[in-house]
Amino acid sequence: MRIPLSIAVVALILSACGKAPEPPASEVEVPVEAEIVPELPAVVQGPIQEVAPNDLVVPAAVAAETDLWTGIMAGGAASLKLDACPADSAVQIALMSVMCAETYDVFYDAASLRWGAIGKNGTLASEGATEARSAFLNPGPIYPDQRAVVVWGLTFNVDESYTVRLADGTAIGKLVHKTT
Repeated sequence: MRIPLSIAVVALILSACGKAPEPPASEVEVPVEAEIVPELPAVVQGPIQEVAPNDLVVPAAVAAETDLWTGIMAGGAASLKLDACPADSAVQIALMSVMCAETYDVFYDAASLRWGAIGKNGTLASEGATEARSAFLNPGPIYPDQRAVVVWGLTFNVDESYTVRLADGTAIGKLVHKTT
């Protein structure tokens, strides 16, 4: 519906003065249901601790017959396998130095509430480092049942099928049993 310019100007002036009439109910816009964006888990505050890759002690892998999340929370290690980046590369930008199409060994230390992670560092690789692996101990979620994995300060949500997602819900990989 088009409103003549003079009526639009009058409505604008009245609105600015706080005297605009209420629109008829038939013209009131009803908000469209908002897109649901997954909420990031609460994360323990604290510094990310860099560790030499050879000095990070990665625990034994979660046994294949054990539920993966239960095994991780009990101190076992798993693999975070990231997919190839989409062509727009916005995902790689969101990942920072964590790299698409790479696998990271991850584990949770319940005593310190920290996630351990080791894998290829995109920043080091782009700088031409011969050893482009990094290891970090990251503050983790306060409540482990929030199903979040923290790798180098980046929080990933993990759903019941072990799909790994960014905060905006973009699926970027899988959390799987570690094979080596």
